[in-house]
This record gives sequence, structure tokens and C-alpha cells, in this order.
Amino acid sequence: MGRPQFQRGFFAGNSDGEPEPRSTASIRIQGWKQSFRVVAHVHNDGSAVYLGLSDRGARHLLHKLTRSFLAVWSGMFVLGCVISYFSARRTLLRVERITEAVARMGSEDLKERLPRVQELG
Repeated sequence: MGRPQFQRGFFAGNSDGEPEPRSTASIRIQGWKQSFRVVAHVHNDGSAVYLGLSDRGARHLLHKLTRSFLAVWSGMFVLGCVISYFSARRTLLRVERITEAVARMGSEDLKERLPRVQELG
């Protein structure tokens, strides 16, 4: 039973081309779009066990989480803008009413009253 065809590329970083105990690497295999995460375990008798796992599932999960995060962030941003707009509008309407009342007051007409502002809290 021989070693897999990708053994030379996987262990190219090692000077003698032999796997180190429990070494891990991401490799690309010709003909496959996704890379593989490969772990090699060398036994005392020199035999090696290779375990490969496609990165496709991890990439899919990462993209799904990224899209979910962006959707939630966008929703929170829009909600924050709406809340800020209505809060500022409500406050400025009160100021506008006071400004209009002061404008109606003349230096001679002191019977005009300012509108009552309800206290918060």
C-alpha cells in the first residue's frame, strides 16, 4: 500500500520529504476547486495515516455567517436611523412651538404665553 499521489506536494516544506508526526497543511489538488485540510500521522514503524477534509463546509458556513451578520447589522443601522430621526423630530417640534410663540409675542403684547412643555421623567 503506497502513499497518496499528493505526498510530495504536501511535504515539500520538509527537507527530506517525509511527514513529521501529526503535521497539518492545507493543500490544493489539481482538478478540485476547494482546498483540503490534510493531517498526517506517522507511526513508529514508518507507516503514515493521512486524513483529508474538504474546506468547502467551513467556507460555506463562514459565508452564511457573514451574510447573516451583514443582514442583522443593516437592520440595526436602519432601525437606529429611524429612532434617531423621530427622536430629533419630536424634540425640534417642541422647540419650533416655543419659537413661534416667542415670535407672536411683541414687545408690547405680553399676554401671549409660551406653550406648556411636559417634563420628561
